[in-house]
Amino acid sequence: MKIDLHMHTTASDGEYSPTEVVKMVKEKGLEIFAITDHDTTSGIDEALEEANRQGLRLIPGIEFSAKDNEAKKVHILGYNLDYRNPDFIAIYKSYTDDRNRRNNEFIQKFNELGINITLED
Repeated sequence: MKIDLHMHTTASDGEYSPTEVVKMVKEKGLEIFAITDHDTTSGIDEALEEANRQGLRLIPGIEFSAKDNEAKKVHILGYNLDYRNPDFIAIYKSYTDDRNRRNNEFIQKFNELGINITLED
């Protein structure tokens, strides 16, 4: 059985939409896979719809970044979550809001240095 438990979509930093990821999973012959976007589960419903059409098993997941006691960055993967739970959504939304705030600060600093860049870039 072929599985992959760590995939990203355009819901976070992936290159392909959830539907495109599922189609590639099918093409590669995987049977079970997990969508583990950074700090969001917003692509899971779309991926589930396509996975059901393709006869594949999708495990809903998420990836959080954290720091250990020595301030080393670690990635924490969660699987089979109740991704529609409002309390859970509020938690990961706070991570996303914080990341967006930091990204906008970086963009502003680049622009102040004469490097014209937008968040979309």
